[in-house]
Amino acid sequence: MELSSSHSQGENIKIAFFGRHGSFDHDSIGGTNSLVRRLSIELVRCWHSQVDYVLYGQATKEITHLPSLRSRYYRTLNEALDVLTEYDHIVTIYLPPKDLLTYMHFRATHRRKDQFHMLYQIWPEFAVKRELMFALNRLIPDNGRSFAISPRLVHRVKHWDRKAVLLWPPVPQHYFVPLSQKPSSDKIHVTFLGRIDIGKGVLETIDIFNALADCSEVELAFYGIYWEIDPIAVQLHHQLSEQKRFPYMPIKFTNYSDQIDEMVRSVLYDTDIFIQPYRKLSSTIDTPLLILEAMASLCAVITKPYGDIPYIYGKSPCLIDSQGLCEQAIKLILSAKEWLPSERERIERQNKSLLFDTQSVAERFVGALNTSTETEGSL
Repeated sequence: MELSSSHSQGENIKIAFFGRHGSFDHDSIGGTNSLVRRLSIELVRCWHSQVDYVLYGQATKEITHLPSLRSRYYRTLNEALDVLTEYDHIVTIYLPPKDLLTYMHFRATHRRKDQFHMLYQIWPEFAVKRELMFALNRLIPDNGRSFAISPRLVHRVKHWDRKAVLLWPPVPQHYFVPLSQKPSSDKIHVTFLGRIDIGKGVLETIDIFNALADCSEVELAFYGIYWEIDPIAVQLHHQLSEQKRFPYMPIKFTNYSDQIDEMVRSVLYDTDIFIQPYRKLSSTIDTPLLILEAMASLCAVITKPYGDIPYIYGKSPCLIDSQGLCEQAIKLILSAKEWLPSERERIERQNKSLLFDTQSVAERFVGALNTSTETEGSL
């Protein structure tokens, strides 16, 4: 890949994504993990940065994923903090409240040398928890940039950091399908793909699929990711496995692999309508990555207008309120041939306006790091 001149501004910088073990991981699937992994790989490959995941709360070890991309695990917070002095930029993902005072003291003593940034990815469902999260971060602001993955998170963070940056979860270029290359067939292909979680609208999806199971014009596919230690997910997995009304493809909650990524891309490429009727948006990161991936693949997305989804997806009849969801979704799917072509054209325009491809997201990230360094240096 030929690099533009802007790449040189971010070359050879040392970046640490930092947090407690379990807050993110290179080898796991999920929104935050995919966001950090995709951004990191782009920074390594196209900006020649050194990127490390510095995590504490697990036995000390080091794993090399790519040249210049490592996971470094430490047993205690203090051991991890000693290592952070090696980096130019530290991007905090999550620390439990009990560790924040120690981290605040560390940042105060190192702010002249290092830039400390924060990545906001979730909007807690309960107001008390949400206000506590914002209050803690407001009390101990960073000297770098606040990155937030949805407009409402940016708006809230700007109450104390007017330079907060909107950073979309990145989608690789190979997910993006030109309108002329989107496959078409006599049947409407309707897909659910995601974790078997009641919060993600699995029960509503099952109702919709059962109602459409005998329709010859519709091809259904249910790809369910289940976690074997989650008893509700396992129970729903067994129910889905035993039913014969529509195809069910189970996927164990497993480590990330290129094969998993390619499977998701391939499924979305062949999908006309993607269903993700969240009961609560707090069950995922605040800009759901699967919705962006489906949009890149020019899938119409039937979901609920929660949070910033109306801004992200755009004005569409596919955004349906909870009341009457199943009935309206079924009507939409059965009439899809009438509205799907224009919906794809609209989604393609929306994609071009949002710019959530990995290269664009990485350019925005590096640009923000550069300006934060310039601002700090001028103080």
